[in-house]
Amino acid sequence: MAKDKVHNPHDKYFKDNFSRRTVVEDFLKNYLPKDVRSQIDLKSLRLEKDRFVDKNLKETHSDMIYSTLIDGREGFLYFLFEHKSYVEKDTLFQLMKYMVDIWQSVLKEGKNEIPVIIPIVIFAGNSNWKAKTRLSDMIMDYDTLPDTIKKYVPDYEYPLYDLLDYSVDEMKGSARLRIMTIAFEHVFQRERANLSGRDVILKAGEYLRKLEDQQEAMDCFLTFKDYLVNEGETMTSEEMQSIAKELKGIYSKGSEIIMSTAEKIREEGMLEGMTKGRLEGNIEGKADTLIKQLLKRFKTLPKGMEEEIKQMSASKLDMMIIEIFEYESIEDVKKWLQ
Repeated sequence: MAKDKVHNPHDKYFKDNFSRRTVVEDFLKNYLPKDVRSQIDLKSLRLEKDRFVDKNLKETHSDMIYSTLIDGREGFLYFLFEHKSYVEKDTLFQLMKYMVDIWQSVLKEGKNEIPVIIPIVIFAGNSNWKAKTRLSDMIMDYDTLPDTIKKYVPDYEYPLYDLLDYSVDEMKGSARLRIMTIAFEHVFQRERANLSGRDVILKAGEYLRKLEDQQEAMDCFLTFKDYLVNEGETMTSEEMQSIAKELKGIYSKGSEIIMSTAEKIREEGMLEGMTKGRLEGNIEGKADTLIKQLLKRFKTLPKGMEEEIKQMSASKLDMMIIEIFEYESIEDVKKWLQ
C-alpha cells in the first residue's frame, strides 16, 4: 500500500485530522445516531494503515479504515471523504466495491466469516449532495417487487454527513474537528457562508486557546494554516499581518505563526498581493496546462470550452488539474463548468 501519497490538498487536510483516533472518536460521539453509536466500542478504535495490502485494495486519497468492536464483535468503520464540485451518482457502487475488497482481504487472512462494515460518507463541496444513499432507491421499482424477488437483491445504505450543513454556531465536537469544518466551509462556500479568511483564523484562535494541550493546539493551527494559505481566500502580506495583530490577544502562538507566514510569503515573492499582471499570468499558465491535458486525454474539446476554462479561478483550475485522470468523458469536465 502506498503511504502518505496524498497529493490533493483537501484529501491531505482531511487525513491529517481523521488519522487521529481522538478526532474520529469525537466525530462519532457527536454525529452518529445514538442507537448506532451505542453499539460501537469507541475505546477499541484503531486506524488500519498496513493491514490491507492486497493489490485490489489500495488506500485511496480520500478514505480511512478503522477497526473496532461493533456489538461486541470485530467490525470496521469505512470513512470516505468527498469534495468534488459535482456529486457522483455511483458512490453506492464505489462503497460496495471497497467493502467487498476488504472482505476478500479478510478471507485471505484465513478467516471463514466476514466482519460488519459501516460505510460513512463525509462531504464538503460547493453543491448539495444529490446522490442516493440507499442502494434499493437506485433499483428500478424496488418497492413494488415481491418479497420473493427482493431476497435475491442486495441492499444497504450509508450515513451522509455534509460538513457544510452546519453553521459555525451549530458545529459540534473538539477544537480540531470544528476548525476542520470551518476551514472546508471557507474554502468551498465562503460566499454563501460569508466567512472571510480573517473570520476563520480568528475563530480558530478562539477554539485553540481553550485547549489544555498547547502542543496539540500548535500542531492543529499549523495544519490549518497550511491548508488555508494554499486553498483559502487570497490575502496580501499586509492583510495577514493585520490579522496576526488581532489574533495576538486571542491566541498568541497562532499570531506568531501568521506573522511568520506573512513575512515568508513576502520574502519569497509569493504574495497574493502580487501585481495583477503576474497573477493573471499565473492563472493563464494553469488554464493552458489544463487545456493541454484535456486535449491529450480527449483529443478535441467542445466549442467554447477553452474560453470557459480561461475564465476560471486559480483554485478551481488547480482542483481540475489534480483530478484530470478521474474524468471518464467530456461530460465529467462540463460538470466543473456549470
